[in-house]
Parts: sequence; C-alpha cells; structure tokens
Amino acid sequence: MHQIRSSGGIFFRYGGFAGVLDPGPGSLHQICRAVPELDPTELDGVIISHRHLDHCGDANAVVEAMVGGGFNERGSIFLPKDALSDEPVVFGYLRRKVGRRVLLEDGGSYPLGEGQTLRALGLKHHGVTTFGFVLSGRGLRSVGIVSDTSLVPQVFQIARSCQVMVVNVTLERRRPNLDHLSLEDLKELLSEIPVPLVLLTHMGRGVLRLGPDAVASMFNHLSSRVICGEDGMVVDLDSLEVAMMDPREPREGSHSWNQRFQDL
Repeated sequence: MHQIRSSGGIFFRYGGFAGVLDPGPGSLHQICRAVPELDPTELDGVIISHRHLDHCGDANAVVEAMVGGGFNERGSIFLPKDALSDEPVVFGYLRRKVGRRVLLEDGGSYPLGEGQTLRALGLKHHGVTTFGFVLSGRGLRSVGIVSDTSLVPQVFQIARSCQVMVVNVTLERRRPNLDHLSLEDLKELLSEIPVPLVLLTHMGRGVLRLGPDAVASMFNHLSSRVICGEDGMVVDLDSLEVAMMDPREPREGSHSWNQRFQDL
C-alpha cells in the first residue's frame, strides 16, 4: 500500500538447489537484473509461504520462466493448500507443466535434491495458511525462514533448528491485533535462542525509519549478529559475508544484459 522496498522475495542457492521464496511483485525483474547472473529458466523450485499478494504476486511469471515458457516440464512448487483453492495463485496451465506440486503440511519434510531438505512449520497470519521453513543438508548451514506471523511456538522451534535465520519483522512495537512480528518480539526470541546470524526483511515504515544501524544496535547485548536486509543484498551461506549488487542499470553480466541480442 505504501511501498518503500521491493517485494520480489528471495532467490537462493542451497547446495545444488536453486529456488525462489515468496515471489512477490517484480520478482522476475529482480532476478533478471542480478549480477552475477541468475537464470530463472534454471530454477529448481518456487516456495510460497502464504497466498497474500506481496508474497506471490509474481508467482506465475517466475513459474513460467522455470518451465521455459511452458516448453519444459520441470521444477517444483511448494505452497499451502489454500493457495490453490477458489483463487489459485498459480494458473492451471502452469501447474500442469511443473514436475512436482507439493501441498505443504505442518511438520512436513520434503526432499529438495542432493541431500537437502525443506521442513515446513505452521505459523499464524490473519486467517490464511502460512508456513515457516528450515533448510538443512549435509555439510550445509541450516537456514530458518520465518514468514509473516505472530510470535507462536513454531517461531522458537525454527530458531532452535538453524544457524542462519531470515525473519519478517514488520513492526517496531508489538500490536496485539496484527499477526506480524515486531522488534520487541525479536528481542524476546533472541534472548532465549541466540541464532548466530539473523537477517531482517519485510520491514515496515517504523522499522525502516529507525535505520539499519539503530536496529542492529538494539541487539548488541545479545549473542546474535543482526543485519537489516536491503534490496539487492547477497549473503554467502558459506562465509556469512554480506555484499550488495551494483545498483546501476542495465547491469552488465545480468541475465537481462546477456539476453539482449539472443534470437526469439
């Protein structure tokens, strides 16, 4: 409604699996402008935590890229059952082209490929089925993902299971009438469970107004390293180094750049 940041979700590589989490509006554009190049036609899967527009508005565009415009039957989609109910967030003609369609269940564990696993845990968010996730794999850091939710026990369960955690923190202070996490909730969580690296995203205007340095300083007394995400931020899960993509347009070396002179 008052959009300040992009809503394209998260592109990730986990072991040999390339995926997009919550492809909101603009997701495909953000993928195609990234450097180093991200090729959406090589995606292995699309994960949707819940059916709200800012989390799946570009799902059809990203899924269509994954299946090569409909010419290839491949890839996976992971999503709640109600995301395919009366108003499906992924069109039927695309669902028929996807190699694997997974309806998420609370506590469900789903193989991603070469020893990687996606575990889903049910969250609570304004009457729609919503999930958080834990990615794990042999020789890989475990990664927790907390989507939009109130501070339910499953959030603590995710935190206990991971070394890196991505958390949607929308509010500066708790608002009991809203199923969104606040900075106060995050303090409570990390005081009990010190996750080594915590990346904040889905930040509302109050959190953004404080600025990343002020937010990070709130957690200096804890054992967790807290970083506010930014559009174009890249996190290396091996080294835990954080970098930013070149903001210039067009980005030389991006998928968009490399496809400029390709035949249709």
